[in-house]
Amino acid sequence: MIQRREDYNIFQHIQEHGNGEEFRPEDKPAPTNAAPGSNLKIDVLIKRLEAGEELWNDLDRDDFEGLIAPIKPYRP
Repeated sequence: MIQRREDYNIFQHIQEHGNGEEFRPEDKPAPTNAAPGSNLKIDVLIKRLEAGEELWNDLDRDDFEGLIAPIKPYRP
């Protein structure tokens, strides 16, 4: 649990620990066919982040071509 300290602020934390800009992922992720913005794609991105991988692969799907969206009919 993070404890609140009145005598410590975010600027001091950055001075002591850095801001993460120097982080460079070591692994290139496997490409995904998940549609952009889909829950599946978001899950893939989360897993990549947690694994310390690059977020993007040049071969990731970047369009919606050939996908069929499920439509739930509205019934009053």
